Amino acid sequence: MQGSSLYVSKVILGTALYGSSKFQAFLLADEEALPLLEYAWHKGIRTWDTADVDSHDCTKEIIGIAIKKFSLPRDSVVLMTKIFYAIDPATQPPISQSLPNRVELSRKHIMSAVSECCARFGAFIDVLQIYRYDENTPMEETMEALHDVVMSGQVRYISASSIPAWQFRKLQNVAERNGWTKFISIQGYYDLVYCEEEREMIPYCRSIGVWQCPWGSLARGLPSRPRVDQSAKRDQTDKLHETMGIWNKPLAIPLRRRISEMALQSAVVGGGNAHLAAAMPLPSDEQILTTSRGLIDQLQALFGKHPGFRPAHAKGHLLTGTFTPTENAARLSSAPHFTLPSTPLLARFSNSTGLPTIPDTAPPSLPHGFALRFQLPTRDGRRAHTDIITHSTPTFPTRTGAEFLELLTAIGASSSSTESPNPVEKFLASHPAAHYHVTNPPPVTGSYATDTFYGVNAFHLVAADGKRTAIRYRILPSSPPTTLSAEELEAQPDNFLRTELESRIGAGPLVFSLVAQLAASGDPTDDATVLWPEDRDIVELGRIELDTLLDEEEGEKEQKRVIFDPVPRLEGVEASDDPLLEMRAAIYLISGRERRKA
Repeated sequence: MQGSSLYVSKVILGTALYGSSKFQAFLLADEEALPLLEYAWHKGIRTWDTADVDSHDCTKEIIGIAIKKFSLPRDSVVLMTKIFYAIDPATQPPISQSLPNRVELSRKHIMSAVSECCARFGAFIDVLQIYRYDENTPMEETMEALHDVVMSGQVRYISASSIPAWQFRKLQNVAERNGWTKFISIQGYYDLVYCEEEREMIPYCRSIGVWQCPWGSLARGLPSRPRVDQSAKRDQTDKLHETMGIWNKPLAIPLRRRISEMALQSAVVGGGNAHLAAAMPLPSDEQILTTSRGLIDQLQALFGKHPGFRPAHAKGHLLTGTFTPTENAARLSSAPHFTLPSTPLLARFSNSTGLPTIPDTAPPSLPHGFALRFQLPTRDGRRAHTDIITHSTPTFPTRTGAEFLELLTAIGASSSSTESPNPVEKFLASHPAAHYHVTNPPPVTGSYATDTFYGVNAFHLVAADGKRTAIRYRILPSSPPTTLSAEELEAQPDNFLRTELESRIGAGPLVFSLVAQLAASGDPTDDATVLWPEDRDIVELGRIELDTLLDEEEGEKEQKRVIFDPVPRLEGVEASDDPLLEMRAAIYLISGRERRKA
């Protein structure tokens, strides 16, 4: 640690999330926190930071338990804590029932707080930090008391947290004039939104050799998601979100927007921040996010909540293979998967609905889904990707996400006992595209490998010279169709499509052609309900070969992790003005995060 001979781990573990739910509902009690502390120690994360206000100091007790339970050598752990605020007498044994002498930085409070901290840790304190500057106590009293607790052996080093540079310097000067212990570090509030520390504190500390350890450096996830995404328990219960004004800072919204722009503009193949191209940011439009959340909730209301599974197309199978582009693909697009000799693929076949165990013979299992992930290389050796998502029907029932939510809500409100016309009948009567979609289901086939799949959303392929071509994807099977009659379908077992895949791929790879239907002048790119005429040109983009089917256990584990993205996010392919694209991306990402946590 700069300014002393103390060594700390490169990663410091903040333990504010460990403690009693009486303090904040999202906190992890000792039975959940202890394994995390043990894991951190074994991974070399051996500097642990806490504060007196963390769960009214229960956090220190958990740390003390961890040191004893796992027989951790005390000298192998660096314990950091802060003092200033009062501990609530309602949840901790009080010295007195009133706040005087239990708050701020008087000599009495420092001495008492340090003794309490040591008792809860069951050990001495390596780095004691003052949480704030105390305007009510003389600086000399504070700094001498801090020096004395160091001399007593209860504390090894002192530090400060969340104070302006001028206050920090005044306290340092007092200690230096009197020959007392000086601060070795500063723990400022410095994150991706709030960068005030860069103005004075960081340059000052660098000039005098004081170590800096920022807290809250990720701004509680604000740059990665707008405020409306409150899927985590902490989002719903953390009072500090509002009291600190994190979500309401003037720079918050433009910052989120800029991060999204960077992700969209960066090239997948490139250096520097190119890895942002593979990022999947949530849309900044709060209405899109609200509707997306509503769609997820309504899908789960219709099919039930199944932790670890998608709310739609829950039943699926993963495969791997290779994509080989044609010369036509390279002429139409500069995207790497259309210009490289070949690209590794991850593919997923799926059944409709949010039921993970829906029988393959059930009519609601249609349409089938087919998602492709192109695993792209980058110059720094990282992996990036772009995806194509298709279904075994060329139609979609609604133009917007809001209309789709209306349809799902109408379905949920309708049943055989509902008086006719019921809500869904009324919706279909007033929405011709939805009526057409419902009354023209895809054919029932005996194999995913013989389905034709359609991308209902439009995209723009962008060539190296900048020429843009509006297209819709299709995936055509090389095998002839195997349409099943109702009787043949009824005779099949519930999971016959998986069995058929295993048998077919055992005899050789599944082969498909990725093609593009080219739009003509006047063909809409912003309405997935409108089919383009079948006489439009079709251009082959490449050959898909799938040669490996992941076993069911491995496939289920990987499906929980993988979040497909309907938006291309790379040079050479651009999203169209179809409003469904951002909506689908938000649904996939929000539900994907929940799936990973399950």
